[in-house]
Amino acid sequence: MNIFETPDLSNVPSTSDVITQYLRRAILNGHFAENEPVRQDEIAKKFNVSKIPVREALKKLRSRRVSGVCQK
Repeated sequence: MNIFETPDLSNVPSTSDVITQYLRRAILNGHFAENEPVRQDEIAKKFNVSKIPVREALKKLRSRRVSGVCQK
């Protein structure tokens, strides 16, 4: 690959997608109780990201009706 060629990143998941999958597995595996608050700042710190991708991940989970967890 030429150093000046742009790599194909079309199959690379976004940060919010990675966090969505992590939270989905955590919820389905019982790591969060139903309606237990999920602190955006704690998840963001765990992934070393801002709260924005965490917020996006929580929105995705709610839209898929996976989340029985409250956002805080």
